[in-house]
Amino acid sequence: MLQLLLVCFALFCNFASGPATIMGNKMVFLNAGFQFPILLTVAHYGCTWLVIKSMLRLGVYSPAPSQLLTSSGTRRAVFLLISSWSFYNIMSNLSLSKNSVGIYQMVKLLMAPGAVVWDAALYGKHPTLRQAFLLCLAVCGVSLCTVSSFDTGELTSSGLAAAFAAVFLAIVQKGLTSHVIQHSEDKLSPLQLLDSCMPWMCSITVFCAILLEDLAAASRQLQASTCMAIALSSVLGTLANVSSTWVLGLTSPLAHILLGQLKTIAILLGGFIFFDEEPTLRTFLGAVAALTGMTMYAWTKLPRENREMHEGNQACEVDDEETAICKEEPPEIKNIWSVGSPKGSGCRG
Repeated sequence: MLQLLLVCFALFCNFASGPATIMGNKMVFLNAGFQFPILLTVAHYGCTWLVIKSMLRLGVYSPAPSQLLTSSGTRRAVFLLISSWSFYNIMSNLSLSKNSVGIYQMVKLLMAPGAVVWDAALYGKHPTLRQAFLLCLAVCGVSLCTVSSFDTGELTSSGLAAAFAAVFLAIVQKGLTSHVIQHSEDKLSPLQLLDSCMPWMCSITVFCAILLEDLAAASRQLQASTCMAIALSSVLGTLANVSSTWVLGLTSPLAHILLGQLKTIAILLGGFIFFDEEPTLRTFLGAVAALTGMTMYAWTKLPRENREMHEGNQACEVDDEETAICKEEPPEIKNIWSVGSPKGSGCRG
């Protein structure tokens, strides 16, 4: 009974904190008028770093192994991971500041088709005909939403560019995360990887904020209400990260899929209720097509993933803003990065 209550509480925390993070970020940009997405990312990183360091001191997880950077190929991959992870979160917040919540979330659905293209190009893994059809359905749905938003003036070229850049960087970040975890000498958890990368990610983001944003103008906007909105957004983002890692070890892949789709629907509804304009019929039909395609695609992958879960051949992918999931390690990865044969690795939140 206690285990069931624990699972329900973890699912609730993850379900609530994911959409709440997006709503909190949008509130900072729109209601508080704080149009500095890089500085908001710095605040998120600072809060997350403080929490994971506290968890380390409390013994929630052990420090990352020192062997993480022993191989030159792994060092190169870690450097690219830190860079892509940093700029992904910056571009993600930039996309949210320039686009509606609905467009922001719909374009993010392209991460799954993009990841399939990544696997096909680098590792020779190809989807089945049915999976390819479902992915094409999702892409067509997202395209219908974006075209409709262009017609209504809700979407601009700069907003679309920021959204696509965020998707591309997310795909690179997830692929590199799998590589780094696979080639570490010891098993690496998402929290260990986040702890190792966070100092460098903070440094890169602070440098970008100094270089690209008007710090003097930002400081003039830091009134009590704005600071409270930024703090709330940062706490919600940290809760989403921690709860995602927590849920990872408590539920099945099916529960992750259903939870992810429910969060997407909640974000779309929250955006419509609080921030966005009423969607047109084309936008609504595009959203239905995209969500249907992505849900069915995830469903087709369940049987294989369930079999391989028990073989321990998994790597963790971490989306710092929203979720952490486990996926199969790509084959022949050593040919891509020119490093030695990896030892088996896995993770558990």
